[in-house]
Amino acid sequence: VTTDPTSSSSHRITKKVDIFALGCMICYVLTRGCHPFGESFEREVNIRRNQPSLPAGLSPEAQDLILAATNIDPTLRPEAWELEMHPVFWTEHKRLIFLKDASDRLENEKASSPLVVRFEQEAAHRILRGQDWTRVLDKSLIQDLGKYRNYSGLAARDLLRVIRNKSHHYRDLPPGVRRMLGSHPEGFLNYFLNKFPDLLIETY
Repeated sequence: VTTDPTSSSSHRITKKVDIFALGCMICYVLTRGCHPFGESFEREVNIRRNQPSLPAGLSPEAQDLILAATNIDPTLRPEAWELEMHPVFWTEHKRLIFLKDASDRLENEKASSPLVVRFEQEAAHRILRGQDWTRVLDKSLIQDLGKYRNYSGLAARDLLRVIRNKSHHYRDLPPGVRRMLGSHPEGFLNYFLNKFPDLLIETY
């Protein structure tokens, strides 16, 4: 019986081995030659222990895909169609649409709903990293926000709402704010992702 090389159990080889190999290949391409489990002398041990050693410079989206695809447990690796739909392959336009749709979904929920509570709990550490997001964004943008509604700087749901609202009303923004944010959608999206690198993947 041939077993999965990433598992010490007696799992038969399945297409999930190909998913593992694909994860390694994606890491190799994006990092110009690096393996997700480190150098050759430590690689096998790291794989057995499920201790990846991802090189610096990978986007949060790429890290998420590679870690999922190379999980030591084959049953936890995504299917090929799931990888194909992963945000790492999305255009900036699609990424921005997703964040706006996510905002609409969360906005329709009560603050006490399980969905919002779980999102905010995760976001406090992984997206906001304990910060008040109004202290991270530029003052000119914050001043413009206050003209229309109140936002909580401790709520990631409100940060998504800012992205949604200012994207919809991009042309109505003061010229100075538009220049700061950059072109829409690429510059606009990257302004927020540069401030909050894990925003997209954690919302996803």
